[in-house]
Amino acid sequence: QKLLYYLLSSNASEVLLMFVAALFGWPTPLLATQILWINLITDSFPALALGVEPPEKDVMLRPPRPPRQPLIPWRDGAWIILRGVMMALVAGLGFVVVLNQDPENLPLARTVAFSTLAFAQLFYALGCRSQRFTLPELGFFSNPFLFVAIAVGVALQFGLVGWHITRGVFDLVPLAWTDWRLVLLLALTPVTVVELGKLLTAAFRRRAW
Repeated sequence: QKLLYYLLSSNASEVLLMFVAALFGWPTPLLATQILWINLITDSFPALALGVEPPEKDVMLRPPRPPRQPLIPWRDGAWIILRGVMMALVAGLGFVVVLNQDPENLPLARTVAFSTLAFAQLFYALGCRSQRFTLPELGFFSNPFLFVAIAVGVALQFGLVGWHITRGVFDLVPLAWTDWRLVLLLALTPVTVVELGKLLTAAFRRRAW
């Protein structure tokens, strides 16, 4: 279920980004090869690593799910879309910020949007480890496979943008330090919001008790 939620949210972000761009008449923020690359580094190892996430500590204290409950209840489906919206929003924001600075520099805007969405999806995998427990509560290294998968994806993304041969293949341009800072700040936003949401939900739950 965690794997499925992660994949659906990530893929929804790509669809929503392209849809909003078409709706507002923006230039295409991502090329087909760039979307395929994002799917390659996010839908593979991070998704598989979520499939071996250890059971949560209170799993035996929870009541069983109703036998007729769908795999994705409507409320969870709404959260999937909302998180996809957040990732699409940060990628679109990076794209628009760069494009507004220089409308002629479309390749730079695409590179920023491309890197932002790739990193946002990789980091978002950390928030998919549990629907209720935050990363510190789960333990940073209780699923080392996921951290290795994210580190590999991050290294591949940096290498893709940094190597002149792959930049030519994927129609990318070099990013300056200020561009990378913008990319990382935007990319960390969705998982941060997800983790803060867990803390707020836990606080409301304790107050209700």
